[in-house]
Amino acid sequence: EIVESAAFREAREAVAAAGGGEWRLEFTDRKLYRNLSQLEADGEDKVSQLEFILANAYFGECKVVADCFNERNCDDGIVLRRGVKSGVAEGLRLEYWEAGFGGNSMGQLLEVGREGIRKVVENCDTDMIWRGAGEEPEGLTGQFWALRYEE
Repeated sequence: EIVESAAFREAREAVAAAGGGEWRLEFTDRKLYRNLSQLEADGEDKVSQLEFILANAYFGECKVVADCFNERNCDDGIVLRRGVKSGVAEGLRLEYWEAGFGGNSMGQLLEVGREGIRKVVENCDTDMIWRGAGEEPEGLTGQFWALRYEE
């Protein structure tokens, strides 16, 4: 069973208090990783996030992190990471990871924080699927889709 973190619970409450289900999501940074050493240079937390994805979600034929940088597994051997923040829920730290697999994009929006790593939304070739704890919060999945595909 997936348990909601205190930070995500506070985020739900902040969005509810603001009204209208507005998360005010925006990307904070963007990084393309072309090899394992680039990923490792950004810190163990980034490596841990990708390891979490490989252990808990479909990410093509990748079984270990190094597989992600093989062109036979991920398109061009590239993995994209984007930081995401909410203008309403400032204590919530989100990271989005995506790669192409035969031209189809697969991605995971993760909550990363003091309580560990948790899946939030899965992107399956433009279909956003709620993977977090409890009921899907109002507005989050649709607003993340808009951020990812309409920017």
